[in-house]
Amino acid sequence: MTGLIIINFYSQYADGVAKRLKMIGMKADILYPNPIFPIAKMLGRLQSKGVFYAIQITGNNANHNSFSVTVIKAT
Repeated sequence: MTGLIIINFYSQYADGVAKRLKMIGMKADILYPNPIFPIAKMLGRLQSKGVFYAIQITGNNANHNSFSVTVIKAT
């Protein structure tokens, strides 16, 4: 799998982000992680699957209409 993963804690805002990314031709999947699962471990698993970028969305991001991007696998 290559592309972009949205690590989601705020589903309505994440759905909107995913739709906008797909409209510009990017592949985006949304994950709903267990809050006790460490993000670093999740990013490591995504890297092993060939994912290039991850977007993490928190409540603060939803309030400010923003998101955080992590480069997982550089080419």
